[in-house]
Amino acid sequence: MLATLENAKSYLNIDSDASKDAFLTGALVAGQGFAENYCQQPLEEATIEPWKVHKFTGDGYDWQTLPFFPVSELVQLRQRQNPISDYSIIDDSLYGLDESNGIYKVYYSGIFVASYNYELQLKQGYTEDNVPDDLRQIIIEMAAASLCSQQKFT
Repeated sequence: MLATLENAKSYLNIDSDASKDAFLTGALVAGQGFAENYCQQPLEEATIEPWKVHKFTGDGYDWQTLPFFPVSELVQLRQRQNPISDYSIIDDSLYGLDESNGIYKVYYSGIFVASYNYELQLKQGYTEDNVPDDLRQIIIEMAAASLCSQQKFT
């Protein structure tokens, strides 16, 4: 989770009362889910599964802008010449990741050939150590609102 139970309890000034831990943990999970739905992507760091990789067709340039953020690692880049051929793995010394102002790009030492198909497997998302404070705070505040609502009706 991007916001921990300890973060939430500190924000709510709950010291040692463990009676609400299970509810608050569930509310944090739900808050993170709401944030992920709003952003339309997972926020917690994970490697995108091979069948959910970023697929694109070359455009003759040596870079591609990625529709994901943040990207922490490029796992593998593959290419194929046509829709019926098999993908071949591109040596990882030939491509790299660049980030500028929150925009992530994959650079290739050649060019992304216009008629080729490409698949990029990558690792994206935040860890507990690098999640932006504003995002963590939003998740905690959603959990706090859930807790207040729950206490109001019990």
